[in-house]
Amino acid sequence: MANINNTVENYLLSQNYKFEKLDGNRGFSLMMNANIFSNMRVIIYTKERSFVCYAVAPINAPENKRAALAEFIARANYGMPLVTFELDFNDGEIRTRTSLQCADQTPPMTAVEAVVDSVTILLDKYAPGINSVLFANVSPQAAIASIE
Repeated sequence: MANINNTVENYLLSQNYKFEKLDGNRGFSLMMNANIFSNMRVIIYTKERSFVCYAVAPINAPENKRAALAEFIARANYGMPLVTFELDFNDGEIRTRTSLQCADQTPPMTAVEAVVDSVTILLDKYAPGINSVLFANVSPQAAIASIE
């Protein structure tokens, strides 16, 4: 795990990101701003042969909108090859996730960058649709159609 952990940390340092190490040297947490969603939390969990990256939206889905947002997410996820959306029905947390399997090789920093960028860019790309479903009573189908 040290090599993957070191590579991820070196990438974060190279970008001058302010980050925190997770307890037990399990990964990293940082805040990022994008065009629409500011204050996205990015969490990177490192393991011995892989790492997982999440971008967490700065808003949670209200309980009465979670079913509609779940449909929006299902429509967004359909056919998406690498990154996926997730919705926690317990608290309404909205996030994107992707991972990289490294086998016995240490990933290059460009791979780490691609993983981090993919979750943050995708979450921000779909932010208008998320906001329209949650706050403007737009149907999930119409919200997806406006993005894709």
